[in-house]
Amino acid sequence: MANQTEALVLGDGLKAELPMDASRARETIVSGAGVIPMFRVLGRITASGLLTNYTPGATNGSEIAVAVAIEG
Repeated sequence: MANQTEALVLGDGLKAELPMDASRARETIVSGAGVIPMFRVLGRITASGLLTNYTPGATNGSEIAVAVAIEG
């Protein structure tokens, strides 16, 4: 039998949140971060305040996880 791949939906990773979208915010992703898929962990670059991919070994602020993308 062939494998079937389904696209992620919001309920696959978001199980609960604060009322009235209090746990959501619109943020800007730094140019050059590439394609950010749904549920990607993000870090904030200290110098610019923009979000980018979480990078544990970095020294620019993105080594601290601050958000999870809920849209690809």
